[in-house]
Formats: sequence, C-alpha cells, structure tokens
Amino acid sequence: MKIKLEQYGSVLVLEAPESANMMLVLQEAANLIELANKSYKYSLVLNAYPEDRKIFAIKAVRGATGLGLKTAKDLVEKVERQPIGTAVLAKGQTIEDLREMQRILNLDGLVTSIQEEYA
Repeated sequence: MKIKLEQYGSVLVLEAPESANMMLVLQEAANLIELANKSYKYSLVLNAYPEDRKIFAIKAVRGATGLGLKTAKDLVEKVERQPIGTAVLAKGQTIEDLREMQRILNLDGLVTSIQEEYA
C-alpha cells in the first residue's frame, strides 16, 4: 500500500505492506504531516515594486498585512534603499494566510515571495 500526499510543493510518500492496518498507516501519515508543519516557518517577503508607485506600494502593504503606516513605509523604503532589497512583511502566520497576502500584493503589482525556514 502506498499513500502519496502533496501539500505546497512538498510530497510525502508513505509505504506500508498490504496487510497493514489502514487506520495505523493514516495515523502515521497525519503525525508526519503535523511534524512537517511544525518544523517549517514561513515569511512573506517584499522583493520589489514599481519604482514610480511608492505611495501605492505602502498602501498595498498596509491593506494586505494590516501594518501601520510608519511600519509599512519603513519596509517599502528598506526595499528601495538596498541594492538587492527585501523586507519581511509577515511571519509566524499560516502558509494559507501568507499565500492570500501574497496574492493580493501580486495583484497590486508588487513582487513578493514566501521563504521557507527550517526551525
């Protein structure tokens, strides 16, 4: 018996003999998924924005993340100041929440990425 689970680009393949108890195999799969989810932390990173749309970028960051005006402005300016500038907009949230924020920011023309860090 082979169980293949895919989530956010990661694949977990669990193999067990045909005689194995299906409930035990599924429980083991659930344990492995829980461990994997706890082991990785994700951050939403702002990589770039249209050069002539700084104010729009600040508004978009505020709208998507709920950050205050000064914090959003500082993060956008951090990207502007550095040669290869990036700024962490959010971390410690679920991957689903980060992907939704990323979707909104990308629709607004900002270039973002989700970075994975093993805890």
